[in-house]
Amino acid sequence: ADHCATCHGNSGDGKTMLGAGMFPPPPDLRGEATQALTDGEIMNVIREGVRFTGMPGFGGSDEENGKLAHFIRHLPKLSDQDIALMREINHL
Repeated sequence: ADHCATCHGNSGDGKTMLGAGMFPPPPDLRGEATQALTDGEIMNVIREGVRFTGMPGFGGSDEENGKLAHFIRHLPKLSDQDIALMREINHL
């Protein structure tokens, strides 16, 4: 809810005001292309970023990035209540 949602949205759909101005646009993290990545690939994107896109590398430990990868796996199953809670946290 703090870093990722700025571009990817609270639901992971990538539909944000900031994301709308990016090329390429942020991917829908719930989508097949992201969900088909291995946990290691997701962790690498978080740590290193993606060149020539708006995705920066955030560094972080394997433990932290592993938790984020687990969260990304959970995005397709978020409830409306989960999204509302994140909205309270980050006001997006």
